Amino acid sequence: MMTPRIRTVLLAAALSAAAALPATLRAAVPYELEERARDAMDRGAVWLAARQQEDGAWGMPEAPAMTALALHALHATAPEAYSEDIARATAFVLSNAQPDGGIWCPPEPGRRGGGLANYNTAVCLSSLHALGRPDLVPVLQRARTFLAGTQYADGPVRGGIGYDPNQPRPYADLSNSAMVYDAMRATEDLEDLRAAGDPRADLDWTAVQDFLAQVQNLPSVNTNAWASDDPDDQGGFVYTPGAGPARGTGPGRPGGAGGPGRPGMGGPGRPGMPPPPADGAQPGPAPRAPESSDSFQLPPDRPAPPPRAEAAPEAAPAPAAEPKIALRSYGSMTYAGLLSLIYANVSKDDPRVLAAQDWAAKHWTLDENPGQGPEGLYYFYTVLVKCLDAFGDDLVTLPDGTTVAWREAVVRKILSLQHDDGHWVNTNNRWWEADPTLVTSYAILALERALGE
Repeated sequence: MMTPRIRTVLLAAALSAAAALPATLRAAVPYELEERARDAMDRGAVWLAARQQEDGAWGMPEAPAMTALALHALHATAPEAYSEDIARATAFVLSNAQPDGGIWCPPEPGRRGGGLANYNTAVCLSSLHALGRPDLVPVLQRARTFLAGTQYADGPVRGGIGYDPNQPRPYADLSNSAMVYDAMRATEDLEDLRAAGDPRADLDWTAVQDFLAQVQNLPSVNTNAWASDDPDDQGGFVYTPGAGPARGTGPGRPGGAGGPGRPGMGGPGRPGMPPPPADGAQPGPAPRAPESSDSFQLPPDRPAPPPRAEAAPEAAPAPAAEPKIALRSYGSMTYAGLLSLIYANVSKDDPRVLAAQDWAAKHWTLDENPGQGPEGLYYFYTVLVKCLDAFGDDLVTLPDGTTVAWREAVVRKILSLQHDDGHWVNTNNRWWEADPTLVTSYAILALERALGE
């Protein structure tokens, strides 16, 4: 691990070199703040490494994505210092590579919930690719082929992706879809390394745009009845078509308020068993897919008592108007949606992109996941920095015309939340963010991206 003395020398050299650069090319994060961020990452990595299990894993063995996130965080911090820890973690993740190309753990008989094959494979693919190991290329190419095959080619969720392939009914959500979109874009260089005759694998990015239209609160592209017409929602994204946090006079549809998680509970943390990563810690109830209003049945009909003789027949009451269910937009899904539009080659001046940017600017805050409060806060940070970094602008312009240097703001916020022993954790366990291993991995990776590397 780099010592403070060595880092100070390197920092001085960097400051000297930066003085000769035009202001527009200098790092967006002040160098003294970058120094603090690197130290925070070091302390977080030490905390993580001390909690690695003997088999190389972190968390539950059913959730290889948890281990993949932690090894990615160690690699982002100091790959040479943690080479042995990373190697053991890599071996564990690879032990979950399946004949179908996915990297996941099939559920044992009697275990409730699926194996979260799509989620686990996407996270593992991205993390292993970051290692830059040529020997992993064949495994990662097979993982890409697996993920490409999980995208719906047609139907109501065309272009989207759910938790597992071969689900009993079409289901896709923006959280899982965005993770797969991210993994496929991050690893597309692997296609140029295919052996002769090996079919290339990719997503249908036009179909991706079709799915994104189903989860953006924007009348020009989303004509579903549940789309919100509230001005506060316009341009933002929801979790999955027809399920999520709702507005309106009636109760919202049951189902996930998506962050990384299974509808209605949480998810990329431990599977629906006890779940996998992207969210967190303790076992929870088995996940269920979003239900429709048809899932709620009235009690069986019972014979009505005979009418009293003196009672005059009454006209049947007019049926009550069904309340509109309007799904509200919120932060983590809006940044996931905007990032996905970028991946799908939608131009920056497209109305869909501009509307999502407008929603994000109107709801700018780092104190909460906008619209969800503390729920999924660290997942929100990770997807926010990925989105803004991919967008390529270091400033966010707010409605009043002021600008925010988002890289510096994110770094300062995450540093303020670190505990003295080096870890991060969310006090809210939604999407398993009460698991400090998961959240510390999130925080380190968010810092790395915010620092521009």
